[in-house]
Amino acid sequence: MADPRLWAVYQAGLAELFENMPFVDGLMVRIGEGGEVYAEDGWDYSSKLAVTTDASVRTMLRALLDTAGKAGKEVIFRTWTVGAVRDLHTNPESYAQVLGGFDDPHLIVSTSTPSATSTVTCR
Repeated sequence: MADPRLWAVYQAGLAELFENMPFVDGLMVRIGEGGEVYAEDGWDYSSKLAVTTDASVRTMLRALLDTAGKAGKEVIFRTWTVGAVRDLHTNPESYAQVLGGFDDPHLIVSTSTPSATSTVTCR
């Protein structure tokens, strides 16, 4: 998921969305809260966590932010990284490792706390 060629496809789709639906203010992207944690016998639902490394998060965000920025739109990065990218939602060192250096006015980071009773949003 760190291959920029994959994200180029997402960029094209996002650019098309913003062009054809100018009333859309941005895009919310969620990682975590998926995969095997939610796999139950008999359920007709499944998911896979695909963005699971520091590099894949950074590649994804850079591609989406480049596209959103050109359109004057925002990207909300929502995470409760259970089973995904380390302990991004509870550990300041992990947060800095993954998101450090992203100084982009179009990025909003929203992380859920472990109690899931509140949300911290940084801009």
